[in-house]
Amino acid sequence: MSECSVIVSGNIKNQEKVDLYKSVAGPVMKKYNASLPPSTYKVSNVVAGAAMPSFMLKIDFPNQEEAMAAFHDSDYLSAIENRDNGFGDLSIFLIEQ
Repeated sequence: MSECSVIVSGNIKNQEKVDLYKSVAGPVMKKYNASLPPSTYKVSNVVAGAAMPSFMLKIDFPNQEEAMAAFHDSDYLSAIENRDNGFGDLSIFLIEQ
């Protein structure tokens, strides 16, 4: 099993919803051995593509199985509405290292 990272990009459109989402998502990610806090990057310029994210995050997991388990955890699934209402232009990618 190889290490896995989750890359998240997007914009904040409702900080209150984002805070509610993070209060659930953070503990779930930790439960599945994510390295927290995530590495956070401000996007200063988009060179190509239609997406216009203002941030990117990188969350490391020991393997893809634990990363996928986090996103399928019942607590995480209960927070998706806040995630979707809190962020705009959101993309979540899993990459193996």
